[in-house]
Amino acid sequence: MVTLSLTPSPNPSHQGRGIEYHYLYRTTLSFNFFLLNLLAFFFHQIFELSDILYQECRKDFGSKRNLWDHMRSLIITIIFPDWETFLSYLLKPPGIHDILFIRKENSAIMQDYIRGVPDMVCEIVSKGSVAKGTVTKKEIYERYKVPEYWIVFPELETIEVFTIEGG
Repeated sequence: MVTLSLTPSPNPSHQGRGIEYHYLYRTTLSFNFFLLNLLAFFFHQIFELSDILYQECRKDFGSKRNLWDHMRSLIITIIFPDWETFLSYLLKPPGIHDILFIRKENSAIMQDYIRGVPDMVCEIVSKGSVAKGTVTKKEIYERYKVPEYWIVFPELETIEVFTIEGG
């Protein structure tokens, strides 16, 4: 077993004891925390070596701490259907929509933030945001299966309406 030393203890009788003492020989709860830490470490290593999206996120966010801080903040506010969608969202966040509509039957998703897919999203496109509104956000709303997406072009006095097939 590998001995990992913890920070020095003010009590000399505790100095020199490794992680196995503090986690393995104390209580069941400590042992459970030890196992959770070990599991998190293994998952991290697997992602680091084999998950391309995770590797891209690591590159974009620089430090592991910065990446995990962003991950924690997103998990608290948004529910993602799977790991791939979560990492894709980290790499290319959708930004803020101009208008959002949620039907009364779907109002359970409205809490202190939106916990689900709105029934309709409307983007008002300006000259500087045409690509973002017509391509980037459209792809994101398709991926999240937003049933209806409107793009408003005020200068052209035009509205494009997109719906999900079968939705």
